[in-house]
Amino acid sequence: MSSCSFGVWMDHGENAGHEFVVLAVWRQGEMYIIDEYVNPRATKPMDDAEAIVAMLAAHGLQWSDIDSWVGDVNSSGKSEAGSSVNAEIADAIGQITGHPKGRSPIRIEKPHKGPGSVQKRIRVLHSAILKGELAFHVRARRAIQCFGSHAGDEATKHAIDAVGYGAVQILESWQNVRVGDLRLRGR
Repeated sequence: MSSCSFGVWMDHGENAGHEFVVLAVWRQGEMYIIDEYVNPRATKPMDDAEAIVAMLAAHGLQWSDIDSWVGDVNSSGKSEAGSSVNAEIADAIGQITGHPKGRSPIRIEKPHKGPGSVQKRIRVLHSAILKGELAFHVRARRAIQCFGSHAGDEATKHAIDAVGYGAVQILESWQNVRVGDLRLRGR
């Protein structure tokens, strides 16, 4: 892919299998989920950060190659009192990559949520899959399984959320750009 962007998108959770992180790559009209990390046991933000950095390294990527960092809002019990999981993971990635504690260059954004956002996320993602705009590499095995069997249950929602938190806004932006809308304005 030429001139593509990368994203790391996360749904946080304390229990095994509930911290779901995907690595995405995209350019206009096509997006691929190329890898995933799912916590094998209850983890802390530093554990998750180490796994994320390892996932990036496996693809020859560094934190600075990532254009979109998005993570769910706090997950009780996962973070230290008074801080967010996103801030703790960003700080841990910063420390792992040689930045002083509290000085991470990464900012993990919160996803856009609101009334009806869960249903909208599912609708947009499934539509993109059917149109061939969103596909999964075999390394994203668990995400493939979850998308193939999601029926609103807790066991499959973490993959849907992780992908959706980052992908939906990008996928929707593609729908809003039409060749006919690009008019040169002159005198």
